[in-house]
Amino acid sequence: MFILMVIVHVIVCVALIAIILLQAGRGHGLAGSSFGSEMNTVFGTKTAAFMTRATSTAAILFLVTCLGIDVYISRQSRSLMATQPQVTPEQMQKVMQKLKDIQAEKGAAQQTPAPAPAAKAATPPASNTAEPAPAAK
Repeated sequence: MFILMVIVHVIVCVALIAIILLQAGRGHGLAGSSFGSEMNTVFGTKTAAFMTRATSTAAILFLVTCLGIDVYISRQSRSLMATQPQVTPEQMQKVMQKLKDIQAEKGAAQQTPAPAPAAKAATPPASNTAEPAPAAK
């Protein structure tokens, strides 16, 4: 249904653009440049009345398809908050208990002493065999 509405809307848009461009305005628009002053002979003697009626019809169809698409989309979209489940007091108690358990486990892990580091092998200090720096003059 939505795809059909969009297809009709696109067709109405293109038709509305074409109808408006074909109408003769002050400078005769595209109608004057492509057909010269002979537009009445190409489209008949009642061209102005037909173009006015066609423009009105296309504009009304454009408005109807715009509103139809808007109504369809607004009914499809829903609030994110409406779909969220409500939290019951029992569920909140369970969550709070889990948090307390996790904090207690962390506290117990911090209180256990860390294993003693392995003793480093004793290495003799390096002897300083370098010559002393010369005194500044």
